[in-house]
Amino acid sequence: MLILERNAADRPYGHQVVAVFGVGTVGGAVANSLVSSGWRVADDIVISWDSESGRRKSLVDCGSALLSLRRMHGDGICSFVWSAGRAGFSSGMDQVEQEMNAFRDVLNLYCDVVPKLYSRSQWHHVSSAGGLFEGQRLVVASSRPNPQRPYGVLKLRQEEALQVLPENERVVYRLSSVFGSVRRGQRCGLIPTMARNGVLGRITRIVGRSGTLRDFAWTEDVARFIAQVIAQVRGRQTNLFLMASGRPVSISEVQRQVESCLRRRLYVSYSDQQNGSDITFSERAIPEDFRRTNLDECLRRVCRECLADVALIA
Repeated sequence: MLILERNAADRPYGHQVVAVFGVGTVGGAVANSLVSSGWRVADDIVISWDSESGRRKSLVDCGSALLSLRRMHGDGICSFVWSAGRAGFSSGMDQVEQEMNAFRDVLNLYCDVVPKLYSRSQWHHVSSAGGLFEGQRLVVASSRPNPQRPYGVLKLRQEEALQVLPENERVVYRLSSVFGSVRRGQRCGLIPTMARNGVLGRITRIVGRSGTLRDFAWTEDVARFIAQVIAQVRGRQTNLFLMASGRPVSISEVQRQVESCLRRRLYVSYSDQQNGSDITFSERAIPEDFRRTNLDECLRRVCRECLADVALIA
């Protein structure tokens, strides 16, 4: 996890501190967006997520780091960003329970430590629109979550656990199928996986139908929006945001576009046993100031990166 800070002495809320838990595809992009807008990395703490004792020791270190920043810079506002977790659509209950336990530990740290250090605080929570609304089409703000598998249940349980916080102290971002740049050792989404496998001549195995509709959002767009909400501090009319493009596309169309960008055929194996339901979102439910990069542009960038990465290895 990363702790970032920004000197805001000229603003009424003073010094700003952000603790980002989970610096993978989404959390790493949020941290990068904050750094590019003037934030500084104050600490980098490795958390042993799979070990309960190791995790709790790391969280004690996190609390100590926040205390040091409070003593150094005085009062201000402290924000937590939860974007951690390895669970996915195919995860079973064991992995879901392990992730829920880790989430509770971080939430306890927030509730027990942060109010003693800072007069203002906020929790920014990265959730999953796909997990919550699987099988639903044209989802709007009033749509009710109806998880179909353990992963979706996990996301709903996390959101429900946040009810212990005041409404103006929690912000939830429900993400559609996000994808970003290819980074070794990190999950990056279906599209980069398909492109990389295409460059390497490998088979991409997809649990779903070729005609299944999905909504794809570019990670950097999502991260920029979250970073802006963190920096603004002041509350908005809502504390629940749907991060989606509102422009559904079939997986077969994505495959066609990736093949066009790479100028080579992709080898794709489809199986609709578990994940063949469409998931689409109404544009009316998406924040007006959420700037969305065109899918074609994102696809071309991902394909260029995959080709360059493989060429570098060779």
